[in-house]
Amino acid sequence: ARVDGCSVRDELLRAAVAQGAEVRVGAARLTPGGEVFVHALAGEAPAEGEPWIPAHSAAGVPEEPLDQGGSWRQGAPTARAAEPPVPMGARRFAGEGEPLDADMVIVAAGAWTGEVCRPLGVELPVFPRRGQIMHVTLEGVDTAWWPIVLPRVGPYLLGFPDSRVVIGATVEDVGFAPRVTLGGLDEVIQAGLRVAPGLFNATVAETRVGLRPVYAPGSPLIGPLTGRVVVATGLSAYGLTAGPFTGEIAAALALGEEPPIDITPYAPAVG
Repeated sequence: ARVDGCSVRDELLRAAVAQGAEVRVGAARLTPGGEVFVHALAGEAPAEGEPWIPAHSAAGVPEEPLDQGGSWRQGAPTARAAEPPVPMGARRFAGEGEPLDADMVIVAAGAWTGEVCRPLGVELPVFPRRGQIMHVTLEGVDTAWWPIVLPRVGPYLLGFPDSRVVIGATVEDVGFAPRVTLGGLDEVIQAGLRVAPGLFNATVAETRVGLRPVYAPGSPLIGPLTGRVVVATGLSAYGLTAGPFTGEIAAALALGEEPPIDITPYAPAVG
């Protein structure tokens, strides 16, 4: 059966915390020297010494996903930026922030990676590509074991428990604009019905939108930027499937180990 990605993420974080990892919530800032400072966000500062506990439970998911930006180092704190994206130069962080004691830093900030890494003096052409998807339900139909439909051209369809089918997604280069649009929904609906006309009477349950990180040269972006900073992003629509393996590669690089594959084609083009 297919599982919710938030549940998997939270279980992994719980396991890391149980083994001694510390997770911090806040806005992360990278310095020119590759150090990370975390600035608390309004209303989100935990009590001193209080561990972070994943918010996901069987009743729901976190209001704001943890993968909207930040810096990560193996077995140590994670930080995120939950506010709408703005240029790094326009951010006004409260105070000097709290430094994180890290030997290595992995930046996996998605479409925000270029801005996060700008203080290092590198230009990473990473940009967002919007994708809109639709969730529909078929009352009384067991869709949990439906096959995945992935045409060469057109939308994909995924069956989930609770009679739910997911249709998506649009491919839109519109910048940092995570909005559900009428035109986007029309594209998803029309394309979905061409592939599966039987969904005509399905109930629209919800619509979702995300920003895929795209590296301009077209390949994923995985490799060291400096002696202490590793970057991992640019998976575009393949993040859900290739993300875990990318994490394994980034962890190996951070630990000074040989990655499981040759990453030369994905290395950052920096001087």
